[in-house]
Parts: sequence; structure tokens; C-alpha cells
Amino acid sequence: MILDLLFTLIGVALVGVFIIGLLAPVESLRWWSGFSGEEAVPLAADPVDSADEASQPAPDPVVVYLSGIGSISGDELLAEEATFLDMLQPLIPGAVIVRDVFPYSAAGVGLTGTRVFSRFWQLLDRMRLRGDALLSSLINVRNIFQVAVAADPRYGPIFAYGVARVIAREACRAGFQPMGTQRLVLLGYSGGAQVAVSAAPFLKRLLGTSVHVISLGGVLDSDPGLRVVARLDHLVGDKDIMEKIGRIVYPGRWPIARASAWNAARSIGVVEIKPLPGMAHNTPGGYMDPNARASSGELFPELTARAIAGTLHTA
Repeated sequence: MILDLLFTLIGVALVGVFIIGLLAPVESLRWWSGFSGEEAVPLAADPVDSADEASQPAPDPVVVYLSGIGSISGDELLAEEATFLDMLQPLIPGAVIVRDVFPYSAAGVGLTGTRVFSRFWQLLDRMRLRGDALLSSLINVRNIFQVAVAADPRYGPIFAYGVARVIAREACRAGFQPMGTQRLVLLGYSGGAQVAVSAAPFLKRLLGTSVHVISLGGVLDSDPGLRVVARLDHLVGDKDIMEKIGRIVYPGRWPIARASAWNAARSIGVVEIKPLPGMAHNTPGGYMDPNARASSGELFPELTARAIAGTLHTA
């Protein structure tokens, strides 16, 4: 009886993975064609009262956080991510951190938003909160396929343009002024780093500014966006298996591909790799694990936050 149930769950999961993979690029194509039923967010920011704007200094930098593949909505960060950003904020005075961008949808619509299958994703989210890992892991799988779309030269530009519009809109809402002197920083965790790099060229056109990308354990392709970013700080733990997979599966990351965007950016100092000793990709032992400590006794999230703040202070 138990084995039958287990095999049924595995079968459902495999079918789900197949369907999700098959439909991964379709969402971006439907958004681009205007038939998705999901209204694309406008680029213009909401109007701001001029008196309020004059009384408050403009934030600098504006940091847009692009969450990891466990994200389900821009309105709902995982608890350890939210806690980590709370820890990071005081270390970068004058900055504002934008937290509500869902980086795995060209339209910026979370999985629990206005979607045909929103109830299905809501069910998986509830299962995840109860600790049911098997079927709820389909959230991660779905977002991994969207990262693959972002890295795909055929569909990636469409996906990246959509996400760039969402980022631009939310950055402007947070106080970013296009064509100004403020710094725009994309902090991408895991798959969010790939989305950040692919969106950078479009953000440069939309907002008239270069983009500084901070990759936290990013699973990165040799994306053409690397030729456009002002800087990419790649923070990676020596126990991060997911990041190491990215080095293997993307040929542009191989040392022999000397003309690739990744290696060209490294050769001129645009890409800087900064190790985080002892850290893994996810909890336990991950960058944001509130219970993991280094040999010095410091918590991993504290060390990670200081490393990120350090890249901003030296930029």
C-alpha cells in the first residue's frame, strides 16, 4: 500500500516535470504575443508627490533582490531570505532594497497570482510549509526551467526584456531616477543571478544606467549580458555544489572558451569571484542558514551580508 502510494507520487512528479519543461518557454512567448491573459506591468512608476520627493534624499544604491529558485511570488519571500535582507539593510546606509520582484516570469506574475494553475501552486506552497518535499519541489523545478529559458539564446531575450520591465518599474517606485547618478544593483541569489545578467542590457536601455550585478551562488551561463554589466561580483561558497554544476553544464564557462562572454569579462576585470569559505548553496550550511557558523563563530548570514556590503562600498 505504501509502495503503491510512493510510486504514484513519483509518477505524478515525473509527469509534472515533463509538462513544466515542455511549457517553460511558452509562458514567455504568450506574454510577448499578448495572449497570456496576464497584463504586463507598465514601465512608468506611480506618480510621487513632489513635496515628499524633495524632503527625502534619493536612495543610493537601489538594490533589487532577485530571489532563488524556491521563490513562489514577489509578495512572499522565504523566511530565511527575508531575515537575511533585514540583516543586510543596515550595512548599506542610504540604500533601499526592493524585495517584491518575482524573477521567474516575464510578466512578473507570481505562481500564486492571476494564473490558470494558481490553485495548484498554492496547494504546493501549503505542502511545502507542512514539510512535504516531494511534490512541492515542483516549484523549484518550474523555476529552474525558467532559468534555462533566460539562458537560452532563442527565448532568453524575450524573457529578459519582460523581467527588465518589471525590475525597472519597481526600481523607479523605490526612488530610482532614470538617466541619473544613482547606482542600480541587482542582487541575484542562485537562479536569480542568471536572470539579473540577462536583464542587464535591457535595463541599460530602459533606465539609461549601467547595472552592477552581485551573484550569490549564482548558476551562471556565459550570457551576452556580461558584455554590458558594469561589474559582476560572484560570491560563491566552496561547498556550493549547484554553482559548480553551472561551471560544467555551460560550455562558455569552461577555461578553453577564451572568447566567451564570461572569460572575456573575467580577463578585463568585470567579473570578480569572491570565495565564501565553508558555505553551501542551500540550508543546511548555506549562505543564509541562521544556524550555521564559521570557525570564527560568526553566523554564515552575517558573513554573507558583510561580503555583499563590501562589494557595494568598493564599487
